[in-house]
Amino acid sequence: MDSEWRTHARWPDVPPSWSGRATAARPRRLLVAAALLGAFLLGLAAATWAGTQRPASPHQAAEAADLTGLDATTAVPRPDPATPAAPAVAPSATTPAPAPSPSLSPSAEQATADVADVLAEVYQLKVADNAAGGGYARARFGPAWSDVDGNGCDTRNDVLRRDLRSAVTAPDCTVVSGVLVDPYGGSTLAFQRGTTSADVEIDHVVALADAWRSGASAWTDERRLAFANDPRELLATTAQQNRAKGDANAASWLPANGRCAYVALQVEVKSAYGLSVTTAERDAFVATLTSCGCAPATG
Repeated sequence: MDSEWRTHARWPDVPPSWSGRATAARPRRLLVAAALLGAFLLGLAAATWAGTQRPASPHQAAEAADLTGLDATTAVPRPDPATPAAPAVAPSATTPAPAPSPSLSPSAEQATADVADVLAEVYQLKVADNAAGGGYARARFGPAWSDVDGNGCDTRNDVLRRDLRSAVTAPDCTVVSGVLVDPYGGSTLAFQRGTTSADVEIDHVVALADAWRSGASAWTDERRLAFANDPRELLATTAQQNRAKGDANAASWLPANGRCAYVALQVEVKSAYGLSVTTAERDAFVATLTSCGCAPATG
């Protein structure tokens, strides 16, 4: 993914597997062991022959050391005649080749399957081009950033704690500092309570006004409150990006970064809550997901 997206949005490539390294090291260890064994046997034979001949000159000892890899001053003990020599081990006819690294990692295959699944889900969404949008107000979705999960922290601070890097939290759950890597624009912003905190806002991936037009107007107050505070529907971003988006759907606005992941989140949320899409919105979903490398299906 282009930025720090949540873990359930699975579009990024991952580093290639290094599993072939351990396999490749085994043949090298066998070759080294065979070379050391051969050197030992060669030195042992030379020492046995030297016992029946005149002592070797220093020059001859040096040549033998070059051949065996032993230091010229290293004494090789004469083998006990009563001990039979170890039989020579014939080298293997073939040397196993290192296992090749896979050309396509499973994560890449999985990402393609994920895009195909989202595309299929797009065509299950209800299309409604003339949905009524009158009567929307932010208050219809309840008090902003209510503690709907009952953990003692309001939703804004829950999201900041999740999305900011190196987040520092006060005992009352307030996030006092951290670093935002904006998922929409890619910029990095130092978050500091009281100085730059107003520059970081929480975006509803499916804008509340868009949700109202898409079916939320018929929901109960409790369901609208739950929707407005659903963590999968929320992302920390810059105030500039959040205001540029406004209440637009995907037909009118897409982020510069992470478009595939953003569309996948919108599809997930609209599918989970039974919200409709316009024809132009559905076409934007299909065009964006197709750009991720998956051919479009037919609806």
